[in-house]
Amino acid sequence: MLQTRNTWGFAAACFVVVLLCAGCGTNTAQRSAVPGGSTGSAGTATASQPILGYTWDSSRGGLRTMLGVPGAATVSDSLVTTGPFTSASFCLRKSYVLLTNSSGSVYIMSLPNGEPSLLTSPLANQQVVVSPSCSKALVYARGGSTGVLIGGLPSTPEMERLNFAVPGSIAGAAVGDSGDVALAVLRSDGSTAIQLLSSSGSLSAPLSVLQTYGAMTFVPGGDTVVAGDSGANRVVMVSHPSTNPTVALLASSADGVSQPLAIASSADGREAFVANAVGTPLLRLNLTSTSAPTKVPCTCRPSELIPLSGNALFQVSDLASGTIYALDGAPAVPRTLFIPASSSASLGGGAR
Repeated sequence: MLQTRNTWGFAAACFVVVLLCAGCGTNTAQRSAVPGGSTGSAGTATASQPILGYTWDSSRGGLRTMLGVPGAATVSDSLVTTGPFTSASFCLRKSYVLLTNSSGSVYIMSLPNGEPSLLTSPLANQQVVVSPSCSKALVYARGGSTGVLIGGLPSTPEMERLNFAVPGSIAGAAVGDSGDVALAVLRSDGSTAIQLLSSSGSLSAPLSVLQTYGAMTFVPGGDTVVAGDSGANRVVMVSHPSTNPTVALLASSADGVSQPLAIASSADGREAFVANAVGTPLLRLNLTSTSAPTKVPCTCRPSELIPLSGNALFQVSDLASGTIYALDGAPAVPRTLFIPASSSASLGGGAR
């Protein structure tokens, strides 16, 4: 997100400082170790401008950098990396990206200029989700029953095979900073149960039942899960799921929840943000008080919530749509930002 020379000088100095600061009953599931892969270079090139984040350019199979500060950013014309990749999952907090290819393999690359290095063998129709602190990642497939937990990111990755052992197919999943995995399990009646596969390998009973699964995330630093029900138009928070689970309603259709498709938490864990498929595009929810949710208008139609630089800044629309919008949830009145990007891009400066 003036009449004297001295006053002008003070204003200019403040502007420079702003630019410099802005960059910154149970079952037991099987878990077994599998060989890990090596990482790319841990070095990070010094950017000439603050880096707001990175975005995936699906038309060119590479990453592009968002340069600038909230409210004054553009997408670089240069591709950071290119190769046989099909998607990317970013972590700005630890300066790495997980890349996938069409065969289902997952690679890791340090940002902005590392070399991609293989992490896991192919998994068909894989999905990759990263924990809030970016120390863990989960690779799984919707409809499948197994996955791979990656720990020690980014410098010392370790892989662990997971057997979810659930009585239905997986509609979605999230991973926490401690290695807990939240599973959205599609049941025979069409509803979806939220269950927790703890880091010890214990699978919980259903913690909450959703009419239709929408989205799910962990809150940073703990095992609290926030889940969106796109059928009942509500968002719930499951606290202490592995010890003394409690479920609280955070927001409903009366608050603006309308087919939630993405949920993300702020870096400090105090707020959650919801992207809706219809109606009010975006919502901010307070996780530490009972204050009413804040509706955030946008001329965009959100498709995602990807963390960018800062505590509560997220990319909400994909570059493939032709326009990138971002949500700045930090101000008292949240705002959406337009980040312009040209239609051309060339490979420059990164891995090839």
